[in-house]
Amino acid sequence: MILRYLLLFVFLYSLDVIATSQTIQIYSWKDTSGQVHYSQFSPESEVNNFDVTIEEMPLPILKTEKDKKFKNWSVEIDKYIAEKKNLLKNQKQQVKMKKRYKENCETSQKNLILYKSHRRVRIRSDDTQGGYIMSEKERLKKIKLAENSIKSYC
Repeated sequence: MILRYLLLFVFLYSLDVIATSQTIQIYSWKDTSGQVHYSQFSPESEVNNFDVTIEEMPLPILKTEKDKKFKNWSVEIDKYIAEKKNLLKNQKQQVKMKKRYKENCETSQKNLILYKSHRRVRIRSDDTQGGYIMSEKERLKKIKLAENSIKSYC
């Protein structure tokens, strides 16, 4: 889709370059009174022998409303492309966040089941080699923490 807009933009830009490089033939001559005339067409009177010169002149390109619209249109295309890139980036981030939330939800549910089972839970710490068994007070804190995690992640 983006490629189509890019190709269209390149095509229209190349037309603009071609249009600015076109030329037109201009005829110039002096009449009997000495006045210089310019025209796209040769003088009609063949009776008078005018010294006619032909000059190649570039076509004047006037900036019109269409040119302004085209410029605005190309800016709009650039904005559209940037928005699509940002949207894609946001979608990828949302997928990662959903995956993380799902993992955190599953972990919190497993922890809650473990803490509510009233089995002895041994906690290992770096201070003591053997670790220690979780007290009931710690178990209640962990249960509340797991419940809050489930509310926020699930």
